[in-house]
Amino acid sequence: MAHIYSDDRQLHSVTQTRPRHLFEALGRAASNAVETMWVWHDRARQRRQLAALTMAQLDDIGLSPSAADFEADKPFWRA
Repeated sequence: MAHIYSDDRQLHSVTQTRPRHLFEALGRAASNAVETMWVWHDRARQRRQLAALTMAQLDDIGLSPSAADFEADKPFWRA
């Protein structure tokens, strides 16, 4: 652990000098990363399911095979 010294040479931990908002920002960033991963996972699952539909099922939902293929071929990170 890194340490810093004040003028009177008392030892203070760097973690004690960091502002609380830094840890809150890190928590939000981690939460956002997890949320993004769930969105990507769900999007990939939906595209696999779309790719597995039959012609009759695509007709039932009003999608052409080319439109379904276009959507199913997108990478999971692309909306």
